[in-house]
Amino acid sequence: MVVSSCNKKQLMPKPNNLIPYDNMVVIIADSYVIESMVYYLSPDSDKVAITKSLYYDLFNKNNITKEQFTSSISYYLAEKSSAEKLLKSVSDN
Repeated sequence: MVVSSCNKKQLMPKPNNLIPYDNMVVIIADSYVIESMVYYLSPDSDKVAITKSLYYDLFNKNNITKEQFTSSISYYLAEKSSAEKLLKSVSDN
């Protein structure tokens, strides 16, 4: 009989510039608003340019970079349990 223990391995190392959890909840909620706005734009709109502009404003408002947002969201969503917790917090926000 072989007995093994499972150590929880972190799938992704914590980024040096990780956005704090509470800030990330608000930022993701704001990104959902952006995505909804873009979804309902008229078909002849330049959705790519508008999306870039809205995210640029979101990043400036929160004093973050696109890279910081990307690495933070990747970190928080890397493990199922932390992803579920984060997305529940966003929906409760």
